[in-house]
Amino acid sequence: MTLNISHYTAADYHELPWKNETGSSTDLAIFPVGSTLVEPFHWRLSLSQINGKVPFSKFPGYDRNIIQLKGKTITLLHAKHGEKLLGPLEIYAFKGGWETEVRLIGSAEVFNLMVRTEKLRAKIERVDIKDKKPLAKKLSRYTLLWIHQGTVDWECHGEKRVLKERDTLVIDSSEVLEYTMKSKRALIFVSNIEDITRSEAKI
Repeated sequence: MTLNISHYTAADYHELPWKNETGSSTDLAIFPVGSTLVEPFHWRLSLSQINGKVPFSKFPGYDRNIIQLKGKTITLLHAKHGEKLLGPLEIYAFKGGWETEVRLIGSAEVFNLMVRTEKLRAKIERVDIKDKKPLAKKLSRYTLLWIHQGTVDWECHGEKRVLKERDTLVIDSSEVLEYTMKSKRALIFVSNIEDITRSEAKI
């Protein structure tokens, strides 16, 4: 059994320029560890500060999920694929290879997950917990927890972690194990990433 757990805090994060050099993002986690945007990484979790009208970098071959965390309302303009007005904390998925421009008056912060289409499938789930009631969930091949608000006690297979606001927990598991979370009050974004071959085997 493989169960690798990595806990990242603000001290571990680092800033990278966008591929098109019109902005920058804070890398929360990337796999393989140490990958850059030039290399064909498998998945990447990041935060971006957006100011005004800018084009998104294109990532052909990747599926992209974003969530607007704060700031003025963002409209995404997808050439040939319409447009999307983002709601507060709404999870929105689109193709990384689409030509996309941000329409924004002012500034905003967004949460990003990108996964390599040919290898992986991903889904982000918003989880609200309160009153110290344990919430049980199942691990995916890669499970990424990002704490938007609050402090969370996490436990799985005898392993325990205390996660604070804006911490990231990455769990690489070869088995579908159960984990629990509890908090007085917290808002968490859980990214569940599966290998395509493992997803197909469940069907």
